[in-house]
Amino acid sequence: MLVLLVPALVLGDQAPDAEKRLWTRAETALALGLLGGAGVVSLFDEDIRREVQRRERNTLDEAADGLNLLGHPAMGLGLSAILWGAGVWREDRPLAETGQLAFEAVFLGQLATAALKVGAGRKRPDEREDAWSFRPFSLDKDYDALPSGHTANAFALAGVLSRRGEQPWLPWVCYGFAGLVGAARLQADDHWASDVLVGALAGEIAARLVLRFHERHPEYFLGIGAMGDGGTGVQFSWRW
Repeated sequence: MLVLLVPALVLGDQAPDAEKRLWTRAETALALGLLGGAGVVSLFDEDIRREVQRRERNTLDEAADGLNLLGHPAMGLGLSAILWGAGVWREDRPLAETGQLAFEAVFLGQLATAALKVGAGRKRPDEREDAWSFRPFSLDKDYDALPSGHTANAFALAGVLSRRGEQPWLPWVCYGFAGLVGAARLQADDHWASDVLVGALAGEIAARLVLRFHERHPEYFLGIGAMGDGGTGVQFSWRW
């Protein structure tokens, strides 16, 4: 569903009103659609988990382990930094800008998921408790299932890379990989299916907002840079 839905919505960014507003009807439709879908899927979270976990460990689990590693937010930030550094080194401004935008999208997506995780306080899949166990604002690492940070990271990267590239097949590859990362979180029994859908929404919205913001305000910059005397860190700055 995600692989078929999101690439089609990439075309919605090209609507005339997308150039004028930071939030458009496309984002509203996407948010309502995925949140509504997550609400319906949440009714079957336990059934989906049982179906995924009932098989013995096999090659799917090994693939899931690899996807979980590649989908980690730290990997997303690292890849973004590599793209930015490669663009600076090669004096390729579009590539450097792509790395910058990807970094910002992943960063924003993770801020959103962190806030939602604390606010929702949903229990991760566990034999002792069901899918409707919540402890809002508990700060317990076992109660931070909603949404999936790995999935948000993957969809934030997919949203930026698919729009910055010119190849028509790129959205299908990027979102296909992001969808596999979401599936891997289910296979690893770290999230409920509805967590994955909300994570996908957070990452996609983050990518859209970052790209549209920079179209209107190219002078702003959020990324990795020199700080102080030989130090490195995250900085937010602007040019004038």
